[in-house]
Amino acid sequence: MTLYAAYERQAMSFYVSVRTVRDALGMQAVTRAHSALFKRYYVNGFGGPSMPGQLSQDNEKETKVTREESRLQRIRASETFFKMLESAATTIVSLTVLGLAGYGYHRYYKYLVLQKMQKAFEPGDPMLELARQSTERTPTTVLVEDDGSWIRRSEQEKIDRILNGTDRGHYHLLIGEKGTGKSSMLLDAMQKVNGEGISMLEAHADLEIFRIRLGKALDYEFHEDYIGSLFSIRGPRDTTALLDIERAFNKLEKIALKRRNTGGGPLVLIINSTHLLRDDEDGQDLLELVQQRAEQWAASNLVTVVLNSDDYWVYERLKQYATRMEVLYVYINLFLPRARRTGSNYAILPQQYMAFCPLVGMEFTCSMRGGDADFTTFNRPVLDLPKNQAVAALATYREKFKGENPPMGILEKVYDRIGGRLSYLNQVARSPDMIRAADEICQVEKTWFLNKCWILGEEMDDDVMDQQKYASAAMVLAKALVDQEQEVGAKLHAGDCDLLPQIPLHRARQIMTRADFIKDYDHINIFTIDAQAMVRADSVPMMNAFREICNEEGFEEHLQATLDRISAIESLGRTREIVAKDLVAGAVYKIKGRSDRDEGITVQMKSPD
Repeated sequence: MTLYAAYERQAMSFYVSVRTVRDALGMQAVTRAHSALFKRYYVNGFGGPSMPGQLSQDNEKETKVTREESRLQRIRASETFFKMLESAATTIVSLTVLGLAGYGYHRYYKYLVLQKMQKAFEPGDPMLELARQSTERTPTTVLVEDDGSWIRRSEQEKIDRILNGTDRGHYHLLIGEKGTGKSSMLLDAMQKVNGEGISMLEAHADLEIFRIRLGKALDYEFHEDYIGSLFSIRGPRDTTALLDIERAFNKLEKIALKRRNTGGGPLVLIINSTHLLRDDEDGQDLLELVQQRAEQWAASNLVTVVLNSDDYWVYERLKQYATRMEVLYVYINLFLPRARRTGSNYAILPQQYMAFCPLVGMEFTCSMRGGDADFTTFNRPVLDLPKNQAVAALATYREKFKGENPPMGILEKVYDRIGGRLSYLNQVARSPDMIRAADEICQVEKTWFLNKCWILGEEMDDDVMDQQKYASAAMVLAKALVDQEQEVGAKLHAGDCDLLPQIPLHRARQIMTRADFIKDYDHINIFTIDAQAMVRADSVPMMNAFREICNEEGFEEHLQATLDRISAIESLGRTREIVAKDLVAGAVYKIKGRSDRDEGITVQMKSPD
C-alpha cells in the first residue's frame, strides 16, 4: 500500500503540474476532454489497478466530453448549412441582377437602334451636305443660279412626286447615260423637302463596302457595338454581308411601319450608281434581295425604292420579276414651226421626219388647223438636253459669269460637237474657249474608243484573236450606225434636238454576230442601251468619233482584212491534219464510219509513176 500510495501521489503531482502549466500559458484551446484523457493515460499508463470509484468518475467525464463534442458538431453543421444557404442566395440574387441588367441592356440597345435609324430619315441628309453648292461667285454647273434652276427638265416633276411621297405603290428605276443629270435631279428633289423621309447611298461592287454604306445611310451598326457579343461564342456579326443587309432591311421595315401607323408617308431609299454592282452571282443575289423588298414595300406603301443606273443590264435583270417597277423614261417634245401649204413645203417636213422615224424610234403626230399645219410633235426617249435649252443655258452662263455674249453660230457649233450632255456642257461653259474645249472632249472620246476597240488588220497574231473579236464587233456596229445615218440623210436637227441613229438590241447582236459583247460596251460607255432596248452611241462626241473613224480612207478594207484574218485563224483551229508517214510499201489507212450506212474510206499512197 505504501508503494501504491507513493505512485499515486507522484502521478497526481505530475497531473497537477501539467494543469498548472496549461493555466499559466492560457491554453484555452485544450479542452477538458483532452485533460481527462491525459490524466487517465498517465495515471493508468504506468500499471496498477484503478482506485476504487475512479472508473465511474472517468465514465462520467467521458460522457460529458461526448455530449460536448456532439453539441459542437451540431453547431458546426448548422453554421455550414447557413453558409451554404447564404452562398446560394447570393449566387441566385447575383445571377438575377445580371440577367435583368443584360435583358435591360438588350432591350435598350434594340430601342436605341430603331431610334438612330429613325433619325436618319429626319430632315437633313449627308448626301445633301456633300452636294451643297459652293459659296463661290461662279457656280460649277450651268443648271443652277442663286438656288434656282435655269433648266427645268420635264422629268423633274415626276421625281419630285416620288421623293415627296405623293407617288406611291411602285418602286422606280431611273436609267440613262452617264452625265445626263439623273443624280442632279434626285438631289434637287431632295433639297425641296430637305431630305425628310429620304436616305441615299452609293452602290459598290464589293458587298462588304455596300453593307458599310447602307449602314451609314441608315445609321445602323450591324451589332458591331453590341456588348453582349463579348459573352457569346458566336456573335451576331459572325455572318455574311448579304445577311447583314437583310437585317438592316428588317429594321427599316419596323421604322416604316411605325411611321405609317402615325400617319406619315412612305420612306424613300435611293440606291445610286446601281450599275457598279457586278453582273455576277453576288451582284445578282444582292439585286434580287433589293427587288424582293422593293416589291413588298411598294405593295404596302412602306418604302419607295429608287434605283439609279447607267447600264442596261440592271433593267434586264429586274424586268424578269418586276410587277410594281416603273422605269423612268425621259420624254421630250420636239415642236416644228408652223408651215403653210404653199407648194411642196407642207409635204417635205412630214415626209422627211417620217423617213427618220424607223431610225430613232419616234412617234409622229401632225395636227391640221384650217389651211395650216400646226405644231408637229415627236415623243421619244432622250436623255440629253434639247438644243434650245442647252444653247440658252450656255448663253446665259457666259453672259452672267464671263461677261460675254457669244453669237448663236458659236453656240450651235458647240452643240454640234457635244450635244446636250450636262457633264460636257458644264466643262465647256467654264472654259475660256468653248470651241476648243468641245474639240478636246471629242478627241478624248475618240481616243477612248480607239484604245479599247481598234483593229489590227491582216497581220495580227493569233494570240490576240479573242481581243480582236471584241474590237472588230464594236467597229462593225459603229459602222452600221454610221451607214444607217447616211442612208436617211445627214445629221438632223429636229427643231431643237440632236437625233442619233439607233438600232434595236436584237438587230445589233445580229450585226455583230455576238450576243455577249454589247453589255460590256454599255458598261465602258461606248454604246448605250436605253430602256426600250435601242442601241446607239453613248454620246454625241462618241458618234462624232464613229463618223471620223468610219470615213477614214481605207477603213473598210482594213476592217474586212481583220475579219478575214479572224476567220482564217478560227478555220485553222477547226482543221485537223493527217501526216501520211506510214503509207509506204503498199500500206493503207482505213477510216471506218457507221456500219449501218456502209460509211468508210481507204487512204493509200500511190507512187508518181
